[in-house]
Amino acid sequence: MGLIRKILVTFFIILPMSLIMANPSVQEVFSEGEAFRMMGDYYRAVESYKTALQMNPSYVGPLKGLAGSYFGLGEYQEALYWVEEAIRFDKNDLNMINLKGRILLGLGDFVHANDNFSMVLALEPYNIDAQFGLAELEIANGKMQNAAERYRNALRISPENRRALLSLVLLYDEIGNTAAAGEYIEQALYFYSDNAQVRFIAGSHYLALKDYDAAILHASAALTLDPDYLNAGILYSQLAIKNGNSQEAVNILTTFLSDNRDRPLLWYSLGIAYRNLEKTEEAIQAFAFASSLRTGDDMARITLENIIMETLELDDPRRERYASYHFVLGQEYDDRNLLKRAFEEFRRGLQIYPFSKEGRLLLGDIYRRNGLFSRYREELRIIDDMLEEKEVDISDELEFLDYRLEDSVSSEWDVEQFYIDRETIDLAVFYIESELYHQDSEVDLFKYIKNILSGYENINVLDLPVKIESFSNGYRLARESNSDYFIIIDIQETERVISLNNRIYMSETGGELKRWAVFRTGNQRIPDAAQKFARDIHGLMPVSGRLLDRRFDAGLISLGIADGFSVDDEFLVIRNGELNLSKEGFGFTYEESSVLGTFSVTKLDDLVCEGVLEKKYFFDMINQGDHIIPVSYREGIDSSDSVSSESSDEIEAGNEADKQADEPLPPDIYDSLLRIQ
Repeated sequence: MGLIRKILVTFFIILPMSLIMANPSVQEVFSEGEAFRMMGDYYRAVESYKTALQMNPSYVGPLKGLAGSYFGLGEYQEALYWVEEAIRFDKNDLNMINLKGRILLGLGDFVHANDNFSMVLALEPYNIDAQFGLAELEIANGKMQNAAERYRNALRISPENRRALLSLVLLYDEIGNTAAAGEYIEQALYFYSDNAQVRFIAGSHYLALKDYDAAILHASAALTLDPDYLNAGILYSQLAIKNGNSQEAVNILTTFLSDNRDRPLLWYSLGIAYRNLEKTEEAIQAFAFASSLRTGDDMARITLENIIMETLELDDPRRERYASYHFVLGQEYDDRNLLKRAFEEFRRGLQIYPFSKEGRLLLGDIYRRNGLFSRYREELRIIDDMLEEKEVDISDELEFLDYRLEDSVSSEWDVEQFYIDRETIDLAVFYIESELYHQDSEVDLFKYIKNILSGYENINVLDLPVKIESFSNGYRLARESNSDYFIIIDIQETERVISLNNRIYMSETGGELKRWAVFRTGNQRIPDAAQKFARDIHGLMPVSGRLLDRRFDAGLISLGIADGFSVDDEFLVIRNGELNLSKEGFGFTYEESSVLGTFSVTKLDDLVCEGVLEKKYFFDMINQGDHIIPVSYREGIDSSDSVSSESSDEIEAGNEADKQADEPLPPDIYDSLLRIQ
């Protein structure tokens, strides 16, 4: 079979050369398109088929060829147009009816896809392609075992059926049965070792098993069989990077980029290779191109921004250019009253380019609207210091704020609230497993998450290695670093979906406290997932402060508006040194005898507030430095139910995103299955 195929392919490659020597007939041009389609060169196939149609608009062969080619390119809407044209000319072509069903699967129209497959089976009950279509429909609906049974039935009829064998490999790898997947890939290799797609899927299978030697062997074989096989080129380059041969990856990727400059993953992988080679400028250019090609490629943008922040001078004009993206996006969130998301975008933009007047005005306005006037004044002061010439509007606003804040809590108590020591929860954050569409992006994702968490006043993420080999490894690092809690994240990213599967533990005991998942699709899925994860963590962390000062029955504590508190909130005063984190949940433990009194808020500033102290015992034992915790902890309310700085609109928007994320999606292998030839 392999020899016959090689002869046919050679014939069809030689055929187009002969067409140059004479005026080709429409049949010859059509045959040229068929040759290109057989080789997987769908672009040139489309060109030939359309030329044939110009010569004879009623010729049904090119219509079928265009439907198949656009399907191979994943252009399902265009493929649907041509397959319907082909069926209009030939209503009894079961192959086209099956193809239309597969195209409809790609478009997510599962009901009408099923109608097409059922129509074929009504005419031809043992039609294997229709059975495959129903199997793909089962997978789209998450019924993996049903799909596997259909593929196995197909193999009973046709034991060498390549599509069934490869589909079972992808299916069993997806559900974690790598042993079964290995059996089917070995069968496929036995029958079709000279098929590039078989070799590519074998390489992907062994990559999932972390058998890099076998993976690169098959990826290399796929490229030898088909030097233009794009996915094999990407796979081979990724394996070369894993093996420490980034220059080889650069060579492969630049070769493929000459004809595939619109593929973001090629540019992203090239950026990773250049970064490994310490070619910073080339890496920046590659990541920039990747992010510009697809607005939803958040990981390319995050990686680019991390490199920019780590390597470029603060006054480099590129910083300002890339920061502006976040200011624009933040304003869009602001217009929808999603203030927390707007805040995160403005913060990210200022991390990239701290000298942005626009960014500081936008961030300052968020502070102002949330009642954080001292922080608003700090942003205006930074702007005022940056300006070479003073601006009247800024000066007038600062003068007004100075007057307004004359009787603020921090002024009346004469404290620099932004420099006081605050009680924080020390976190260690690790990942233990990852399967990422964007290779080697784990560290960049964790840097991004850490930046978001740093925006919360009561959270401190420790600077520790983020990759661990096992739970025990993470437990040891967390305990030795004196962290309070540690989190292990299992990251799963595909081209369309990101999932963060999280577990949080007590660092002292290693006891698991909670596990949950964050799942996002669509544009902004990575920032949305990271911000949701950070909000979840913030909601879990117990809040505490200290009594900073007291004047008779009046006290000053290190908690304020930024922590979500307001007038009349009540706190317990716990003797210094006698408050501990609970080992059973997210809260505190203390002896009843350690409670010295209460504190009721009467006036707040951004990070501090004053209130009335009420002693518990006859003798007043409340002292500066004593612990302050919300009364809610005593009442048994979980800290995740405590006050939050998020608006109701933001919570509602977050809930809506969660609802959308919970809707079932076809697994990641779905698109790959549709492309099996």
